[in-house]
Amino acid sequence: MNGLRQLGGPMSWGKPQELADFSATSPFNGLTIPSDVTITRQVLAQPTPDLNTHVWAALKDGTPLVTANAYGNGEIVLFHITASPDWSNLPLSGLFPSMLERLIARSAGISTTENGTLPLWRAFDAQANLVPAPAAAQSLTSAEFTTTAVSVRHPAGLYGPPHGTHALNVGDHASALTSAVFFGTPITPDGLRGQTSFAPFLFILGFLLLFADMLLSLKRRGLMSLKRVIPSLLCLALVQAFSGQIHAADPSTNQPPEGALQTHLAYVETGNPSIDDVSRRGLQGLSDYASTRSSALFGSPIGVHPGQDDLAFYPLLYWPITTDIQADADRTKALNSFMEHGGILLIDELGAGTDIDPGHSTAIREALKRATDGLMVPPLAKLTDQHVLSHTFYLMHGNYPGRIAGQPVYVAQTGDEANDGVSPVIIGNAGWAYAWAIDDTGGHPYATIPGGDDQRTIAYRFGMNMIIYALTGNYKSDQAHYPEMLKRLGKSDGSPAAQDDTSQDTDGDDAP
Repeated sequence: MNGLRQLGGPMSWGKPQELADFSATSPFNGLTIPSDVTITRQVLAQPTPDLNTHVWAALKDGTPLVTANAYGNGEIVLFHITASPDWSNLPLSGLFPSMLERLIARSAGISTTENGTLPLWRAFDAQANLVPAPAAAQSLTSAEFTTTAVSVRHPAGLYGPPHGTHALNVGDHASALTSAVFFGTPITPDGLRGQTSFAPFLFILGFLLLFADMLLSLKRRGLMSLKRVIPSLLCLALVQAFSGQIHAADPSTNQPPEGALQTHLAYVETGNPSIDDVSRRGLQGLSDYASTRSSALFGSPIGVHPGQDDLAFYPLLYWPITTDIQADADRTKALNSFMEHGGILLIDELGAGTDIDPGHSTAIREALKRATDGLMVPPLAKLTDQHVLSHTFYLMHGNYPGRIAGQPVYVAQTGDEANDGVSPVIIGNAGWAYAWAIDDTGGHPYATIPGGDDQRTIAYRFGMNMIIYALTGNYKSDQAHYPEMLKRLGKSDGSPAAQDDTSQDTDGDDAP
């Protein structure tokens, strides 16, 4: 172009131009112009003396971008750019649809009836829903909208054609709210008194009536004498006083221990916050696992201090051994009583001497000696797949891992079990609580080495076997002798009952 403008033709800019703010007379006044909207090419408007009165949008150098001219009953609006982004990125910006909305609102014509009024198109009901116009509704002119109040003849609603309605609202001409006329006598809290409870007076009245009834009864029986009445009253007073002392001495008699209301697994608190947290999370994970795979529903695990807390409510007590543990006569006495009455004590050395904790092997063994000093631990033998603990629920094949695998597990040797053939103690070095532990999201925060998730599954299954073993004892061992017991009771070998050997758990899912 050599710097010259071609009138009526396209014009290119050497540097992209930006839009100027919309004038107060422009329909686009008030719209926000994005800073990245630019013009690189446009059609130049035909210069006329009154061109400025037709400009609705312009560039910052004053070049018209949108012009309009009245034509008949309408207007012709010209955007001096293409609708594609070849000449400008305005059609791709958010400003362009806003400008079109202003044009649509400006172009919505209001059709009227022959006498120039707007009929009611839709009325609002009491629930603010648009409903057809009632028969009594009358039309309004455009000028009457500013002065007409809502009434039966002019209901609130939309007047005119659907594409260009005028709204008549309830609140447009509503008067200001005023206080309603007060009726009655105002009540203030000044000089008022609190409520009086008649319960003590009624109680005393009832007691006096009861006492009078007793006296009348004694009189009719001929027993009305001071020598008989006074001792009876004294005895009654002593009984009441004694009962009051009993209730006052033990106000918690109606609050049973938490372990008595639901089955819980328990762990010995060591005083080490991290170890105790692992014990709690581990038994929580094992409790959830057992609750979803059996009819037993376990509550949250409970931390206990043997010698201080009652252990009679817990079938299984998990005891992690730490290097700082010391001998405790009260603890030993409580644990002996716990095992003697059917509880199982699971002692875990937490992987001492393994790759996870190679430096505390000797310290943990010394701590175990201190902890079990005085404990009635029977002679132990290595747990094998022939032991009932290996098939109480899942079939275990000589592998009982926890956080680590390959560590031996020891139980009472055959013939030295207590309580109908149940081992009162299980000792291992697998770090089971770490394998069972779950975090607040249900994930597993500790790795199982070296087997990963498969090893964790086996650890859960062994924990499940220990729970069933603690709850049911040697019922699986009895099942192995079931055919022989039937035979001794006189059943034939070929009967269905004699042939039902339920000890064959082939799928690993034998639930009690």
